[in-house]
Amino acid sequence: MLGYISMLHVPSIDGASIAECKFSRATHSLLRKAPVLKTSRRILATMLASAALLVSRTVEAQITYNVNLGAGSGSVVGTITTDGTLGNVTTGNLLSWSFQLMPNPGTSFLLTSGNGATAASSPLFASATQLVFDFSTNGYLAFQNPTIGSSVNYFCLTGGTQLCGGHAGGISVGTDVFGASFTAQTGQQVVATASTTVPEPSTVVLMASGLAIAGVMGRRRRKS
Repeated sequence: MLGYISMLHVPSIDGASIAECKFSRATHSLLRKAPVLKTSRRILATMLASAALLVSRTVEAQITYNVNLGAGSGSVVGTITTDGTLGNVTTGNLLSWSFQLMPNPGTSFLLTSGNGATAASSPLFASATQLVFDFSTNGYLAFQNPTIGSSVNYFCLTGGTQLCGGHAGGISVGTDVFGASFTAQTGQQVVATASTTVPEPSTVVLMASGLAIAGVMGRRRRKS
C-alpha cells in the first residue's frame, strides 16, 4: 500500500495533464507509524492526492511584488502582480500593475494596467521573492499612459536602448514631455520585492499529510 501512496498520478485542475507527486521519506514514515486499516490508507491516499493538487496551485499562485525605486530626485512606488511564473517573465506574465509616478520636475500621476500599456524587449527575472532587471543588455521594459510612445506618464527600465526621455542604462520616470527623472544603473538589479512569501511545495505536502493522518485517526476514534 505504501508503494501505491508513494507514486500518485493526479489529474491537473483543468484535466489537460497528469501531475506526478512523489512523497518524501518523512511522509512514508508517518504512514508506517499511523495505526490505520487498509481502507483508511486508501482514504489517506485520496487525501494526499488532494494535497498534490494544492501544491500545484500553490506553485502557480500569482505573486505581487512591491516597487519602490528612486529616479533622480523623483521616485516610483507601486506594485506588479505576475501569474506566478518563476524565471524569465515577459509582459504576458504580468496580470496587473499600479505605479505612483513622482518625477521631479513634473506632477504626480497614477499609472495602472487599467489606464496604460506595457512593452518590453528584455524580460524580468523572477524568483519567489524578487524581480530583477538586467541593465547590461540593450533591452527595455516600459509602462506608459495612455499608450507606449505617447511621450508622457512613463516608468521605464532601460539597458542600452535610449527611451523614455532619451535616457539609456537606468530608471526613468516622467509625466510630461519636458522633464524626466533618471538614475543610471548597471548590471542586474532588484527592481521589486514580493509582498508575500510563497510556501515551498514540500512544506505544503508535509502539512497536508499531517492533517490527513489526523483526520483518519479522528475517524477511527469516532467509530470505536
